[in-house]
Parts: sequence; C-alpha cells; structure tokens
Amino acid sequence: MQDSNFKKESPTKTTGAPRPDPSMNRRTPRRDYDRLAGILIRGKYSVQKAIQIGEGGMMIELPSSLKSGDLILISLVLPKSLETLVGRAEILYQKEKISDKMAQTGVKFINLETSKRRAIRDFVSAKPAFDLKENRGKGKNLSKPAVPQSAKLKKAS
Repeated sequence: MQDSNFKKESPTKTTGAPRPDPSMNRRTPRRDYDRLAGILIRGKYSVQKAIQIGEGGMMIELPSSLKSGDLILISLVLPKSLETLVGRAEILYQKEKISDKMAQTGVKFINLETSKRRAIRDFVSAKPAFDLKENRGKGKNLSKPAVPQSAKLKKAS
C-alpha cells in the first residue's frame, strides 16, 4: 500500500558531469616550449607561438575557428639538438581563448617518424637546468662549469 502523500517526481534533466580537461588524457609528458612554430592551415602559412611540446602532441596558439578533427602541418626546430620536425597534426581541443580570433589549442601528431618522436622525448626528458633560455635571469653562469674550492690549485710563491 502506497502512502497517499508520496509524490513521484519526474526525472529532472541534467547537463551531465562536467567534462574533464582533455589535456589530462595525455599518454606522454610535455615540456614548456615557448618558441615559434610554422603552421600550415588550409594552404595558408603562418608563424604561431608554441606553448608546450610532447612526444604525442603540442599546445599551440591557433585560430579559434579551427574545430576538433581539422588537420594542420607543423614545422619547428628543437633546441639543443637542432632537430627539424615537420609533421601533420590533428586538432584535439581548444583550452582557452586568448582573443576573439586565437585560442590555446591542443594537437596530436599524426604518423610522426620514430626518430622525430625520439628527439622530442629527449628534449622533454632533458634537465631544464641545461637550457639557457629557461634559466635566464637566475644568476648562474651556465657557460662555465662550477669548480669546487677544494679542487682549485694554490699558486706557488
């Protein structure tokens, strides 16, 4: 027997759980890149700011008109090794808008050569302390190795 005061509520429409940040689905680590990269989009070449790089993809400032699934061509030079990378990439997501026309965009490399992936992996895993650009203004002269006081020779009189 049911209670007469009990009302059965109709199910409410929910917008669903908030979508997780797509950048959290990475399989490989990324490193700050903060350099320029050449981008070819639908036959138009431009130079854009690259924010991060990893073996699987990049974060780049691209036109916000691009949609998930669009293809682009990326060209860049990795620091230290001076390895030239030219490869196709697919737009995965746009993280945040920078302006009305530009957004931080996550891309995934498509069919990138193994040697190029290895060069990116080496760059990502390298210690940032050896990258002068990342240590600018930190007060250390990285061009000369530090010599402990005990190793210095005393001048004979």
